[in-house]
Amino acid sequence: MKRLIFMLFLIALLPVSSRAQEDDEDIYATQDLNEVVILADGTTFEEYLVKQVLENAKPLKKRVQTLNYSVTCNMFKDLDLKQMSNRRTITFAARLAGYGQILSALMEHKVFGITMAEDVLFNKGKIKTSNVRMVEMKQELTPKQIKSFLKHDNIMSFNVYDKFYEQVRDKAKELKKKYRKKQETGMKYR
Repeated sequence: MKRLIFMLFLIALLPVSSRAQEDDEDIYATQDLNEVVILADGTTFEEYLVKQVLENAKPLKKRVQTLNYSVTCNMFKDLDLKQMSNRRTITFAARLAGYGQILSALMEHKVFGITMAEDVLFNKGKIKTSNVRMVEMKQELTPKQIKSFLKHDNIMSFNVYDKFYEQVRDKAKELKKKYRKKQETGMKYR
């Protein structure tokens, strides 16, 4: 009887020790998995990205009412414009358009660099600029040339934010249309 109890006791212990050994092996086994994204209705990750862009690319006036900021513009050139072809025609056209002083400054200096700044007020979708100034010049410019650069500072007051997001929205709409028509988009997430 004692032998039977002892045998049952040993039998009961065997599976426990073998299970413990299996558990130890499981603890030390690691598995690296690739990134997984689960999307509804068989949507591809590319389509998901396009949808997110369309939902979140909003004009600046929908994001903020008022915004004060300062814009800095750097202009650098390392090219001898005296060697360009059709120089007379280009000079004539630049002078007619009001850019004569700017072109003469660019032609006088082979290596050219300036930094301009301007304060901007964005209020309810409208942009007002003030305090346009020359911050740095790598070469000496005449007062007329400086005045001309500061006068033609339109790029600094341009709403680049909205222009960028308009382009992104247009591209996203184009891609969405291609997805609906099951056309090749050339877009692949990696």
